[in-house]
Amino acid sequence: DVVLKEATEPNRVKGFQIEYWDGDRWQAAFSGTAIGESRDCHFNPVSGSKMRIHFVNSTENAPSLWQMKIFNRGRSGE
Repeated sequence: DVVLKEATEPNRVKGFQIEYWDGDRWQAAFSGTAIGESRDCHFNPVSGSKMRIHFVNSTENAPSLWQMKIFNRGRSGE
């Protein structure tokens, strides 16, 4: 799970993906629209060496995050 918080003016982000590197290429773990002041992004556990936020749509102002938290909340008895 990932928690995202926008900086300054919330609602600049209109589309985003949370992606992870699987060793060969970037894979999408989560897709969403607005982030706002805070957004909890829940998805099945993934394994990768890196992660990134790919902004796919925004207002005329550049997207800006002030906080990103990554949690390992195992599912299905993990």
